[in-house]
Amino acid sequence: MIYMPKIKVPSTNSVGHNNLCAERVEQGFLRPADAANYLGVSKTTLYRMVNSGELPPLMRLSPRVTGWPVQILNKHLVERYGAHEDA
Repeated sequence: MIYMPKIKVPSTNSVGHNNLCAERVEQGFLRPADAANYLGVSKTTLYRMVNSGELPPLMRLSPRVTGWPVQILNKHLVERYGAHEDA
């Protein structure tokens, strides 16, 4: 018997990660991977920011879903970098 590994082939209607992030921004809640992408940092840096108190702790929506409201992440960006004139 020949072992054939299963290969995950993306479907033709799959949505890219950036599009998923944009959809979640519209919904107002970002999970850690999307929040890191939104802030332009790695997930490791994101968790360091939480541990240092720079970001509030994750909010738990259900036993397996955690993240932050977009408003909190936007507040962090404004506090850290300031508001831009052209924004």
